Amino acid sequence: MRTLFCLCITTFMLVFAPFVMAQKVVFQDDFSKDLSQWKVLVKDTVNGTDWTVHDGFLDSGNGDTNPEPLAVMAGDPSWTDIILEADGTVTAAGQGTGYLQFMVRMKDTQNWYALRYITGDPAALATEGVGGLKTANPEVWLVKRVGGKYAMLAQEGTAKAVPNVSNSGTDLKGVFIKFKFEVVGDTLKGSIDSGKGYELFVQAKDSDLKSGAIGLGQQEYAASFDNVKVTQIVSAPGTAVEPQNKLATLWSKIKSQ
Repeated sequence: MRTLFCLCITTFMLVFAPFVMAQKVVFQDDFSKDLSQWKVLVKDTVNGTDWTVHDGFLDSGNGDTNPEPLAVMAGDPSWTDIILEADGTVTAAGQGTGYLQFMVRMKDTQNWYALRYITGDPAALATEGVGGLKTANPEVWLVKRVGGKYAMLAQEGTAKAVPNVSNSGTDLKGVFIKFKFEVVGDTLKGSIDSGKGYELFVQAKDSDLKSGAIGLGQQEYAASFDNVKVTQIVSAPGTAVEPQNKLATLWSKIKSQ
């Protein structure tokens, strides 16, 4: 009886063996060369700036008062389950709270999921006194845009201390921090590494967008990005690759007991 039970369990494991999640890096850009891997979708039309690569960074141009969020796109439109990692920082500020944005399953400017970092306003400049820029706490959001319509999926800004990349003094220039945006199936997760390893800040479930490229964006600030990496997640079958012959052998053993 014990032998029969063991053989039945083995048979079940062969048929329903768990899938192994394999990972493969499919895209990288440290901006040591140019912008050739990227397509500019929205650039600054107000302040006369543009997306540029220099000194090993991607600079967005000045998004202050621009009517649409600045955006670039790269990668394969057929990507489904991926991890997008990138460094980001603020390099100049307008008079309002702006954001950095990391997008996946992006079709165009009207369709994407985004890990959005809402920057806290920098400390007031000495020349502006107490009436200058207001200080606000940064937040992390998960946002989707489908058919041009926005929807909030998740928001974090109170329960956890969100690093503030923009509050660094009179030059309004913060330090780079690392962002990770993972989308697998209908699960989205956004994490930040401010020097102590990635910490999960926001997560949500949504199934409106199935595949797409990646994107970077921002609004109200000028921002810089670096070290973009995309890791593709593929489900690979484990031991259940040749079940038929194995099952026949097992069942013959079971019958002989």
